[in-house]
Amino acid sequence: MIDDSLELRFGPGSPSGFTPSGIASFSDLRPAAVVRELIQNSLDAAVEAEVPTAIVRFRLTRARTRDIPGMKAYRKAFYAAVRTHEDMGGGTLSSQAERVVQVMDDAVNKDEQDILAVLDNGIGLDRARMTALLSDGVSAKGGAATGTFGNGHSVAIPASDLRYVLYGGITANGERIGSGHAVLASSVQYNQQYQTSGDGFLVKNFKRGSYEYAKGSSLPDPIAENLDDIQHHSGHGTAIIIAGFNNFRETISLWNMVSKAAASNFFQAIEEGKLVVKVEDCRPGQSSAPNLLNRSTLSTVLDRNREEKRSQAFLSGQRAFDAHDALRFGKPHSVETTLGKIGIRIRERSSGTTRVDLCRNGMWITDDKNIPGFYYRFQDRKPFHALLLLDSQSGGRLHELVRNAEGPLHDKLDARQRLSKREAQALRNALGEVREWLRSKVPEIGSESYSPDDFLALDFGQNGAGGRARRSFWGNPVAVSRREPSFPYDDRVPGGSGTEKGGNTKAGQQIPSKNRRPRPVLRPFFQAASVPLGFNHRLIRLECQEGCKKAELRLCIDENVDATCDSLRRDEIETVGLKRVTVGGQRVNGRDLVRQNGRTIGVRLGDISANTSLEIDVRYELPSSLLVLPGKELALRIEVFRAAPTDDEGVT
Repeated sequence: MIDDSLELRFGPGSPSGFTPSGIASFSDLRPAAVVRELIQNSLDAAVEAEVPTAIVRFRLTRARTRDIPGMKAYRKAFYAAVRTHEDMGGGTLSSQAERVVQVMDDAVNKDEQDILAVLDNGIGLDRARMTALLSDGVSAKGGAATGTFGNGHSVAIPASDLRYVLYGGITANGERIGSGHAVLASSVQYNQQYQTSGDGFLVKNFKRGSYEYAKGSSLPDPIAENLDDIQHHSGHGTAIIIAGFNNFRETISLWNMVSKAAASNFFQAIEEGKLVVKVEDCRPGQSSAPNLLNRSTLSTVLDRNREEKRSQAFLSGQRAFDAHDALRFGKPHSVETTLGKIGIRIRERSSGTTRVDLCRNGMWITDDKNIPGFYYRFQDRKPFHALLLLDSQSGGRLHELVRNAEGPLHDKLDARQRLSKREAQALRNALGEVREWLRSKVPEIGSESYSPDDFLALDFGQNGAGGRARRSFWGNPVAVSRREPSFPYDDRVPGGSGTEKGGNTKAGQQIPSKNRRPRPVLRPFFQAASVPLGFNHRLIRLECQEGCKKAELRLCIDENVDATCDSLRRDEIETVGLKRVTVGGQRVNGRDLVRQNGRTIGVRLGDISANTSLEIDVRYELPSSLLVLPGKELALRIEVFRAAPTDDEGVT
């Protein structure tokens, strides 16, 4: 007799553990990856439904654990899987599996769970779309879709401590359907003669190799209630319900996480009115008034996060702010390639480095480092920021090949791995046309703009015996072009020659002043380089091409990266504590040292005349809270700036 009751069912399957690779690749990218994927799927669904504006609602509620559909079968399968894998491990779990199991065990024994429902106004789900959603790596999206990998269900799993997600959909004709997916581990139960899969599905039955889903009045309450809400607001759409929501293991609010991820990755869609995101917390004791991210609030959200210099995934807050700025104020163009049309916005820069970003269907995809044929191809042009805006309607074959060249996270182009040789070459040729068009529109750097005696960033290698520096360097010296900063007079003006191993500096970044006041522009010009003399000991050579009043010097950890620029620790810039400083052989003491919270953080150099060179010997200590990987050498940055004047001082 066939059991047609709705239940979480685990069919026969091959062995699988508590750390499947299908979700492991997303687990370290939350919340950005989860929010990005969910919104991308909703955008695609809105396009398919011919809805001009996708409205995506993130709604946080709380429910009793026993009211979550399928929890009785979930508990049975979970503990059977734990016993099975303990038996396989000689009575113990692996350390990684043990951590996962502990989290799941704590969650399943809670009386209540936080539930995050993500609701949209897209085309909804029918039987075919539900099957594609639950099938690993299968996508039911058409050629106009933003994504192609069908990873929406996988990417949401790490956001659930239960690793259990429910799905519901309602179409324009009122058809309703629901299901769910739990990712546990394979098990052998005492009353079964076969090994069960680690994947459980909330279905009525496995029938002839397919799923029998709940429909209409047979839908469980959590799914039915969310579909009622969708029907009331838009008539059709999809609900993704994350049971045991863990707030992405972050301490900040859901609004801050969702708005940041959405604004950073979908600034084009939001700016063009194609996307609106709402976040509301409907848990007991919380305000249910929704926070809104739309065209009116986008700039505020981006500005709130613009000080973030580094991001674990996708765009940092600073880079997203700059990209949105280029979208709003860049000069619009349209370029017809042999494969299709692409929109371009060009925003000229007075200084800094050139940057090119690619957006497709309103979502940021990648930058020039990952666009074939673009990296380091504009070094002879004046700095600019360009946005390449590709959409399915006008992009034609170019849009199709770019989409197919993207990986599962849609954050890079890998034509060699994902396209045939002919397709990869066609894509490279079309992108080459775009690159050459950009080069033709951006002025070359004139000969008068380049100074052949610019500093070199030299790697002097590790310290020699007794803490003495080697007299030779290894690796290729890197020429760093001189950039002319143009910052307000009471802002810091970093000087230097690019972050390299050995503590050379990075030029052209502005550190905002807390009490910013309008000031005439000052253009002091510093160049700096340093060489290690021993443990936490450096010799800094500083040159000032123009005079500078009341100069100060500080030594900072360069955005907390090591000298290979591949080990990020945190976003903020942290000042290094100075232990002993000599300038020109003279020890600096007393009022010439800058102190903060009991630490010496800088040295007052005083008035520096034009064309002056200084040798500064500094011993320093790193913050005790800083995590430094063994064998890694931190990259340090020298900051030289003019101290802010008091109110009774004039500007000279």
